[in-house]
Amino acid sequence: MAEKDPKRWQEVIIDSPFARLTKRDVHEFYATPEIQQALLDAVGKREAIVRQSFSPERVVLRRKDEKGRFIHLTTERLDAWNQKRLTEVHPTFGKKVDTLLVDIDPKEETPWDKTLRITETAAKALQSHPDVKDVSLQFSGNRGFYVRGQLDKSIGVDRARHLTQKILGNLSQEPDVSLGAGGAIRLDTTPLKVRGSVRAPFSLDARTGLVSAPVALKDLGKVKKKDFDIDSVLRKLRRKQAEATVGGEVRDDTSASRVNQGLPKGDVPRKYGAAEFAPGIPASKKIYALPNIKKPQTEWMFAIQEHKTKRAGKHYDLRLVQPLTDRAHSWALPKARLPDKNDKMLLAVQQPTHKRDYALHFTGTLPAGYGAGTVTMPIKERVKMLKMTPDRVKFKRPNGEVFNMFRTKGNKWGIKQADVLPPIKRVEVGLPEVKTPPGGNPWYLDPNLLRLLTMKGAANFLANFLKKKLLDSNKNLD
Repeated sequence: MAEKDPKRWQEVIIDSPFARLTKRDVHEFYATPEIQQALLDAVGKREAIVRQSFSPERVVLRRKDEKGRFIHLTTERLDAWNQKRLTEVHPTFGKKVDTLLVDIDPKEETPWDKTLRITETAAKALQSHPDVKDVSLQFSGNRGFYVRGQLDKSIGVDRARHLTQKILGNLSQEPDVSLGAGGAIRLDTTPLKVRGSVRAPFSLDARTGLVSAPVALKDLGKVKKKDFDIDSVLRKLRRKQAEATVGGEVRDDTSASRVNQGLPKGDVPRKYGAAEFAPGIPASKKIYALPNIKKPQTEWMFAIQEHKTKRAGKHYDLRLVQPLTDRAHSWALPKARLPDKNDKMLLAVQQPTHKRDYALHFTGTLPAGYGAGTVTMPIKERVKMLKMTPDRVKFKRPNGEVFNMFRTKGNKWGIKQADVLPPIKRVEVGLPEVKTPPGGNPWYLDPNLLRLLTMKGAANFLANFLKKKLLDSNKNLD
């Protein structure tokens, strides 16, 4: 990611009792491929609303872009908004919807367990309706939850709102619960209208810094607000299949987690799984083949980790993280940087395919076992993958540099910076001016024009013919 003033990445843009997040923290969260994919899936082809945070006090809502167009999100546009201090994403509703929705909105002083109880009751009420085939829950990111009821078919958005109110009518009779303002817990159905909205799954809340993440109904009674900080949500996304924890301890660089948990700016311990040969390396130690890519992709992440090991000394590891997988294709390097234009080919030795979480988020100390030592990460950024085969890679960094990687023999590869040709300037070339023939000779040819004609082999014959005619004409004049 490129920023002219590096200090701006350290500016705090969300500050709450639950999280203190800098521009860098938020940018890295929204640059995570899993989060981007979840947001794009939620928005689809619908219009979106975004919020930008310039400081904890200054949050701006946008329905249109700088050209006055309603916002539609693609990977490229999401990246562009992320560069502009994006903190929230809201997909909007159209004229027809296939879902019922209620926003469980408690007042700040409402006990958490009461909010959970009312949310569960609302979910079961929607679930009991014959037109609802499924229900889903999503923490709002602030104090409450969104409860959705999935319908068999689409209906008008106003009808959907009225149906939701009808189903929840009995629940609104409970003490301190209301369908309008006034109760300790408000059952808010007003977002269910044309161009109404709620936060997308995995959007941040610009006030709290918590993630508006899905929750299973069976787990509702166990959730706490701390379960929705950035690091907890990312870990849950990346580790759907729990691994048994044994042996060594590694440390995680999750800076937001350190602040949220009130920890000092040190390392946070975590365990690595029995299925791992070493932290980040699966037990199989397999090198997965690179995919074939013919069209450019912008979802790839690139990182370099500096690894100071007790056994092998200092070296560097290059990671190319494949989108929507847990695979970080890896190479060992002799330097912490990529080659300059004037450098010769840099040698890279392909290593076992690592795990995404380790490749993008681990720095700290490996206390024992294979790779024992310290790990830092001098480079981490999104790159544009231009081309890829199992034996060749071409990618472009945010600063415009283009690099070629190519297999030389076995697991040995070379890396070289590609020459980027400057744009070709069109130059208008005019024909030489034909001077007035001396003496009015109609067969006279200017020498410049004659040279122009003889520039190509195909014109030689014509030039010789005209030359002969010219000589004959000059003899006649004599």
